[in-house]
Amino acid sequence: MPVANDITEIKWSDGSKDAERVFDTSGIYSVILKNEHCTTQDTIQITFHALPESIDLGQDTTLCEEIPLDISISENSSYSYSWNDGITKPSRRIDKQGRYTLNVSNRFGCEVSDSIDVKFVPFPDFDLGIDTTICVGDSMQLKLILPGEGWLQWDDMSTDHERTIYQAGRYTATYSYYGCESSDDIEIMVSDCNPFDIHLPNVFRYNSAENGIFKPVINGDPQSITKYSMLIFDRWGNVVFKSSEPEDGWNGTFSGHASESGVYVYTLDILYSHQGQANQVQKQGSVTLLK
Repeated sequence: MPVANDITEIKWSDGSKDAERVFDTSGIYSVILKNEHCTTQDTIQITFHALPESIDLGQDTTLCEEIPLDISISENSSYSYSWNDGITKPSRRIDKQGRYTLNVSNRFGCEVSDSIDVKFVPFPDFDLGIDTTICVGDSMQLKLILPGEGWLQWDDMSTDHERTIYQAGRYTATYSYYGCESSDDIEIMVSDCNPFDIHLPNVFRYNSAENGIFKPVINGDPQSITKYSMLIFDRWGNVVFKSSEPEDGWNGTFSGHASESGVYVYTLDILYSHQGQANQVQKQGSVTLLK
C-alpha cells in the first residue's frame, strides 16, 4: 500500500514504519500518518482465500489412435471447471490430438490450472506375410521394419526384428505400440523341391508310336545326374541294350533286328546330386516286349 510522499511519520499497527507494504496474511491493518501539520489514521481488512485443490492431468502422452485417453478428476461441488474446448466437467475422454487445459476456480475467483499435450499416432502395418514353403536346406528371412517405440515379441520370447527360419512350423509375433497390440502368424513349410523319383514301364510294344521306347521316367532335374547306366538282358543273360544317357532308351532291337517278344531283365544305376550331397538310385526289374 503506497502512501503520500510528504508524510513525515508512518506507524503501522504491527509496528512497521514502511511506506510501502506487501501483505500475505489475512487480518486488519491500521496505519497512522503524520506530517508537519496533521495526523490521520486509516484501517484496512485483508482476507486471503485458499486456492482450489491442485489438479494433475498427468504427463504429456502419445497414444495409438485407436485408444482414447480417459482423464478422471474428483469433482468438488464448490468448484467450477472449465476446459479450453468448452467442457465443464472435470472428468472426460480425449480422442483428438491437441493441448488440453483445465481451469478450476472457487467462488472467490481463485484459480488453478494444468495442461496436457495428447498425441495420437496410427498403428503401423504389421504383417508377417503369407504362409510359405521353402526347400530342404534353404531358409527364409523375416525382416520386420517397425517403429522403434514399439515392442515386438515372438512366441518363443525372441524380440528380434529379423529372423532366419530354417525349420517348418507356425511362427507367431505380437507387436505393442503406444497401447495398441496386434498379433500375426506365418506358417513355414519345408519341402523337397527336387524330388528324384524314377518310374519304369513293365511293358512296351516294338515299333509303336505311343510306347515303342523303353526308358525310365525321371521326376527330377536331369542336370543333377552325374552318372547313368542302364543294362537290358535277354533270358539267356546276354546284354541286348546299354545306355549311359537318360534320354537314350531301348527300341526293342538288337544288332539292328527286332528282338523276340518276351520278358527282359533290366538294371538301372543312377548317381545324382541334391542339396550338395551325392545320392544313388539302383533299380532292377523286368519288362515285357510285345510285337
